[in-house]
Amino acid sequence: LGHSWGEYVSNNDATYENDGTKTRLCNRCGKKETVEDLGSKLTVPEIYSDFSGIANAGETINIPICVKNNSGFMGIMLEFEYDPTVLTPISVEYGDVIASGLQDNIEGDAKEGSFKVYWADSETFNSNGTMFYINAYINSSAVGDSIIDISYSQSDTFNVNFNDVPIICNDILLNILHKRSF
Repeated sequence: LGHSWGEYVSNNDATYENDGTKTRLCNRCGKKETVEDLGSKLTVPEIYSDFSGIANAGETINIPICVKNNSGFMGIMLEFEYDPTVLTPISVEYGDVIASGLQDNIEGDAKEGSFKVYWADSETFNSNGTMFYINAYINSSAVGDSIIDISYSQSDTFNVNFNDVPIICNDILLNILHKRSF
């Protein structure tokens, strides 16, 4: 009699650089067969905003911070750098896919022109969508284009195995229009 192979089971060893492996077991003799699990390479999550980009000077805006291609993380720290002559951060609020564990340093030890948002949980977060919103005031004298630079702390961005999770961060472009009085 030949082998009677069971189903392949992932070895959960895929990385962001390489596909992982999968193993099956012979039900008769116990022999194991391990092969490459093609297409199992982890996808790098991407942080972005679907904010329209247009804002009026003198108004408060609500900027969604979103994630897509989320292969799962248990902690993430994002840093936002901005021109303080243009923007004044007010607060951070929960989005559609994160309901607890969100912290920021806007009212704490944030430096002018920069603040951080940190999230961690005991469960893996692998949803795509709006993680949180940044509420910010556009200074009344601001006009023209301004960029909010998004970066992340590699050592504070990790998965359930406490391995680093690389992330692609896309900056936010604001096109600020001067508010007209009629």
